Amino acid sequence: MMKKLIFAFIAAAALCFSAFAKSLVVYFSVPESTKTSGLTRNEENSLVVVDEKALGNVQYVAGLIAEETGADIFRLEAKDAYPTDHTALLNRAAREQRANSRPEIRGKISDFESYDTVFVGYPIWNADLPPVLYSFFDGYDLSGKKVVPFTVHGGSGLAGTPRTIARLEPKAAVEQNAFSESRNTVDSCKERVSNWLKKIGEK
Repeated sequence: MMKKLIFAFIAAAALCFSAFAKSLVVYFSVPESTKTSGLTRNEENSLVVVDEKALGNVQYVAGLIAEETGADIFRLEAKDAYPTDHTALLNRAAREQRANSRPEIRGKISDFESYDTVFVGYPIWNADLPPVLYSFFDGYDLSGKKVVPFTVHGGSGLAGTPRTIARLEPKAAVEQNAFSESRNTVDSCKERVSNWLKKIGEK
């Protein structure tokens, strides 16, 4: 009888905690156009068209996660906005990575300390996190939080970035079963996102 009471108490406590736990989706996405038709190949690779709106690849996945989990959402944007021209974007990314830059982020996440789980989304740039992500991890304390990475890539998969995040945030619980989707199939990934969230216990 006592064991049953203890198990019931534990279950009730877990349910109570889950009811008050808060999640946040933080993402960085750079669609290379706001157009929905007449796109170049590079522009098509960088976005998904939904309801006649051009969404960045990572932006699209971030929206799916927020919809499935009820999480709040925040878009990371550099104060000095990135160019949408493909070549100019690649050149700037390469310069920043060589210089180990930390671009200043526009805006601030309100009440960040109140979130228990933080999904972090980004494209893979030259087999690494975009510099803005390093600015994010430098600027916010994720100690004690569950950090869940997700990415859209052009062929490099996760490129070891969950391990990089774990190194940057040693006091956080970084989910190593991160979500990774090719830019070639991101427009059909809704079910895969849902199955992944169930697998990692976030749905």
